[in-house]
Amino acid sequence: MKKESSIAYLNKQAAVTFLLLLVIVLPLKTEAQQRQHLSKYFEGIPVINNTYMGFLNTSQQYQYDSMRAMGVNLFWNGLNASELEFLKNKGIKAIPINTRDATGKVYQWVQYYCDAKYTVWEAEGTNDSEDAGLYRDTGKTEIITGDTTFVRTVPFAQTSKIIYGPYYTQENIYVVQDDSLSLGAVEYTADFELMLQKNNEYPQTDTTVYSMTEPICSLQVTASKIVYRNNNWVIDSVFIIKDTLLTRGSFSGLNTFIKFPLQYTLANVPKEFTTTKYRNNTERVMWSGASTNNIEFKVIWLGREKYRLSLNKITVYDYRGLEIKTDSLGVARKIEFEEIGTIRNSNPSAYDSTVLGWHGIDEVVSIDNFEPIRIVAGILKQQDLRLYLPMMGFWNGTWENGHFVKNPYGSNGQTGAVRIIY
Repeated sequence: MKKESSIAYLNKQAAVTFLLLLVIVLPLKTEAQQRQHLSKYFEGIPVINNTYMGFLNTSQQYQYDSMRAMGVNLFWNGLNASELEFLKNKGIKAIPINTRDATGKVYQWVQYYCDAKYTVWEAEGTNDSEDAGLYRDTGKTEIITGDTTFVRTVPFAQTSKIIYGPYYTQENIYVVQDDSLSLGAVEYTADFELMLQKNNEYPQTDTTVYSMTEPICSLQVTASKIVYRNNNWVIDSVFIIKDTLLTRGSFSGLNTFIKFPLQYTLANVPKEFTTTKYRNNTERVMWSGASTNNIEFKVIWLGREKYRLSLNKITVYDYRGLEIKTDSLGVARKIEFEEIGTIRNSNPSAYDSTVLGWHGIDEVVSIDNFEPIRIVAGILKQQDLRLYLPMMGFWNGTWENGHFVKNPYGSNGQTGAVRIIY
């Protein structure tokens, strides 16, 4: 699929805005030839500012001196070569959001791929009762272990929603927009990995009929609205986003796992199932948009006694997530040679003394972003850079029933190449 090499501006900031954040200071593992944690470059707590850079070489340039006098010592902003040189001369460090070349072309691949979607949900769920995962009907299914662990219906299982959950949040549109997509909805794919087998306990006879049109199961993607009732959060209503019926003929063979993709968007989900977020418009980022709550992937077994149905996993992704998982070297080349190289090559000394890391997307909402962010952080680590993510301080990936999503970067938010700014 062809993609443009720049990200479209949706709006530009018209005035200087300040965003002062605290950086958590924690012990770090020493890594040779790698930039230090932000706290190593400043006395006390770094004061970070996201601001408008258009006052350079104007009568308003004094505002940057005022910021510096107030103690601002770190900008996160889009940068070009002249802005990088300016920050170096002012003694201000930078965590770029994007870079611009001499023609004004913008490269924003770090945020673009941090905004990718890719999650694998194992059928057996998670051993941690407080972490997000799929659920199963324990009376109608069993867990099979071996080279592959999967969930299978027990013999003669009656009609049941055998797999459901994990009740997490998905974003309706991208935070970082693509020229070719404009404000288009995220196009999700959920690959259900299923296997159909004959039930060996079923009494087979010469007259037993195995029709290829016999319904086997239904696959669904749904969203739920919850309400607080009788001192508990309960599901009030369900909206079916995607629904498909599988027959015996849908399975090209027995005794082997087959992927069944469900493709969907969240564009038509009713408002009562969504949450709308509003943020400032800045750089080439869309800072307002809706997300859909309590997303579930369901396997509804139709009780066919002649068969047994198994689920290995459900893999959820968009085209960006698929690209970063299957062509990480290509993604790394875009980040290194286009985005980073644009300012590094223009002024290596200013780059080395000024750029301390790179800025990911703001306040990650969905679990779907975690795996792409891990890969981007690894790419930046190879470039002697750390990825910084402003966060709300918690992850709430399921619904208000006491479950939550654990921080994938460690309990202190500082594991590996990712650093969390609260």
